Amino acid sequence: MKNLNQLQIGDKVYWKNDKKSFTVKAKTNNYILCSRNIFGKCNYSVLDLNNQICGIAYTTLDTFNLLKEEDSQNFLDLIEKGINTFIKGKERKIKDVIDLEKTLNK
Repeated sequence: MKNLNQLQIGDKVYWKNDKKSFTVKAKTNNYILCSRNIFGKCNYSVLDLNNQICGIAYTTLDTFNLLKEEDSQNFLDLIEKGINTFIKGKERKIKDVIDLEKTLNK
């Protein structure tokens, strides 16, 4: 079984009790950004691999289309630099919300 660090762009990430997967759009050594299109809206989550949490992040710019790989990487780079941060209170432990078995065995 692989671990989250080995996920590649295009891989699927499955949440517990959710039928529709997210797709990995960008990654760094510390973070993975995955997104999906639900009813014309972008849902996304950032996985913090060091702290084993996931959540959404603040952004001061509305110019990112997180369904696109290039925009996703630029957004993730801002998180890496500390410009964008997680919204406090919205983070969850990865093991509590992501179906690791399904995600890592695909």
